[in-house]
Amino acid sequence: MLTYFSQVPRIEVKTYATTTFQHAKVLVVDDCVAVSSVNWSKSSFIENREAGILMCGSAGVVEYATTVFDFDWHLGRSWMPPNALSRSDIALMRNASYLAPFALPKHNITEPHYVPRLVSIGVRGDAVSLNVAPDTASTALYDELSHTHETLDVYTYQITDDVFARFLITLSERVAIRVALSRAIFMDEDRRASTIVVEQIRAESKGRIEFFTSPHFYRYAHLKIWIRDRDTVGLSTGNFSPSDIPSPIHPFPPFGDPAWRAINRDFNVVVRDRTFANEFQRLFDGDREHFERYRAPSKF
Repeated sequence: MLTYFSQVPRIEVKTYATTTFQHAKVLVVDDCVAVSSVNWSKSSFIENREAGILMCGSAGVVEYATTVFDFDWHLGRSWMPPNALSRSDIALMRNASYLAPFALPKHNITEPHYVPRLVSIGVRGDAVSLNVAPDTASTALYDELSHTHETLDVYTYQITDDVFARFLITLSERVAIRVALSRAIFMDEDRRASTIVVEQIRAESKGRIEFFTSPHFYRYAHLKIWIRDRDTVGLSTGNFSPSDIPSPIHPFPPFGDPAWRAINRDFNVVVRDRTFANEFQRLFDGDREHFERYRAPSKF
């Protein structure tokens, strides 16, 4: 066994230090870049609703993702265990009794919206854009969504950003909007914040925006996608939260500075292609059959 490991190429690990948290979930392998909501956890792979995009053959996408990685790698520090979580949070995460495996009712997950295979679709290079938070994510998001003409579907874990909330309220005056949110949110602070912001949107939009709760047979709806006019898809590693889509864009002071803000590194993909968008629309519309009437999220 020792001999085997001695033959494995050395794996270098650093602690991310560019902004507050490294929240992205990205892989760059040869000529492919994978961007998704999936964490390296059991629940993400087998119990959550997640979404991702694998982009292959685009030199520009690979170069961009590699440039961002190299930038963050250069600023990274020697690896150390994470220390931002409280002792109670860590204890809760390690206590398996809180997260016993779901007894998934698989008969509810059917062919019309659940296809257990990769869907490969050829898309023009100029129809795909990749950007990162905090650098350009906010600007790109609002620019794309401002061009919505008829419909906007949002399927995400949580909404805690007041700027995004205000944008949705204004957009709902001329666009039909549907929002599906996770039935449960793990972190107490996020759960409370999302409940407050969503209730604000519901009240001020006066019923113009339809809200739903994700199907009961997923532990968390951890994906972060939006579908504009059934022809454009946006997918992010980040939530609709102030730390993931900070606005306005400006240099972010380091921790300890009076002007410090909690800011994440996240990746965002936009694909402007009707055939491609249709696959995500099938996901939303298929899960829509099992959505429940919106209610405030629970912890589990």
